[in-house]
Amino acid sequence: MAVQLDVNGSQEAVIGTVRLTVTDPGNDVASIGFEVTELGSTARGPFGPDRTPSANVFEKDVVLSERRITRVHPLATLHDGTVLRAPTAGFGVRFEPRTAPAGTMASAVVTAIPGALRIDATAGTATRWRCYARLGSWPTADGTPRAALHEDYLRVEATPSETSSTMAAAPGRWYVIILGYNGAGQAGPRIARDLQVSA
Repeated sequence: MAVQLDVNGSQEAVIGTVRLTVTDPGNDVASIGFEVTELGSTARGPFGPDRTPSANVFEKDVVLSERRITRVHPLATLHDGTVLRAPTAGFGVRFEPRTAPAGTMASAVVTAIPGALRIDATAGTATRWRCYARLGSWPTADGTPRAALHEDYLRVEATPSETSSTMAAAPGRWYVIILGYNGAGQAGPRIARDLQVSA
């Protein structure tokens, strides 16, 4: 029996999740990857899975574009070098109601402790919140606090019930941006902090 690849996906606010289930009776699969394409742009990846919830099941989370349809192509590379492409998982453009209140944070405090940053946050109208952090510069596309956030520096994604988080941080000057999102994925005001972490 040949390798079989089954794909399904789910979408919640700004995140699309692809789940790949692999049937591999001959143990032919060497690795799994996911290519991400926004309609009208070139493919990125392949990226490794974010989770393996059970044997032969692989999941990848993708931050969705506000302007383009996002497609995810799971790939299985066999030991002989053959690459199998699974069916594509597609996610629609993120629609945001014009009248929806933005997701605001009631408070967010960042504390530097030796070798780490502690984030204490209380969501106001936000249904989830995120913390972006970068050593040496703001976690944005051009290094300024108001520019587009760079997803490589996403450190915490939490629900309102998750009010604190501690992340490892190398010694140096850290730049942190915390913001809340409503159920439609609309971001509220940013809370920006910079602070020194000691060894």
